[in-house]
Amino acid sequence: MKNFTFFLFFILSYQAITREIPRELKDIGVDEQLGRQIHIDGLEFFDENGEKKSFASYFGKDKKPIILMLGYYECPRLCGLLFNGFSNSARYLNWTIGEEFDVIIVSINPDEKSDLARAKKENYLKHYARIPAKEGWHFLTSDEKNVTSLARQVGYKYRYDPAIEQYAHAAAIMILTPEGRVSRYLYGLDFKVTDLKVSLLEASKGQIGSMMEQLILFCYQYDPDSRSYSFMISRLMKLAGALTLLILGAYLFIFWRGQVKLRHA
Repeated sequence: MKNFTFFLFFILSYQAITREIPRELKDIGVDEQLGRQIHIDGLEFFDENGEKKSFASYFGKDKKPIILMLGYYECPRLCGLLFNGFSNSARYLNWTIGEEFDVIIVSINPDEKSDLARAKKENYLKHYARIPAKEGWHFLTSDEKNVTSLARQVGYKYRYDPAIEQYAHAAAIMILTPEGRVSRYLYGLDFKVTDLKVSLLEASKGQIGSMMEQLILFCYQYDPDSRSYSFMISRLMKLAGALTLLILGAYLFIFWRGQVKLRHA
């Protein structure tokens, strides 16, 4: 009897929870596609200058990882907060858009054109205030076919609501490898500089950053529960132990060589 009561309580609770989720939001969110290779060759977009570009043309150049964001330029709320949050965090990153990594923003609204994309780019370049970003920060538009294909491949789910004439969508950025493989997702409206740096290091596979910066990969690990990177003290202790042994070994080697020289003097 107790088991049946517990089972009934579980079912009723589950139904109550699912009823609390609005129908309009059930298919909104991100279905992570970690490790998936995007079919970039078949996608075409217009850049902020109205020039038609193959999506593949943004990849493979100088082995740069890419931060991808989907949204739309006339979004009255979430997209502006997402773009602003990323831009603010990127200003504190010691790497520069257009040098160590590139950024691609794609409008999910097929009615938006290059004039809107160009206005957004000018605004964010002025705020970011780093010259190389002009060549590495791209604001794209396209038709519904190309946009939905890209969104589906990276697991980005959204829906247009005709009642309010707005798109319902998630707030996330996707980190892509230079070849177009999905490496990591970061969520929210305010991104930690450490999360940006480590995710870009992962995507580049050590192709960017100094040797000291690449050691960050050893000390940080992605925590799926917090959706952020956490510092692994155990890894740091292992690294410190290895360095201690290395220093001790070098000292003993020098001492041993000195003793040999004294014996033969």
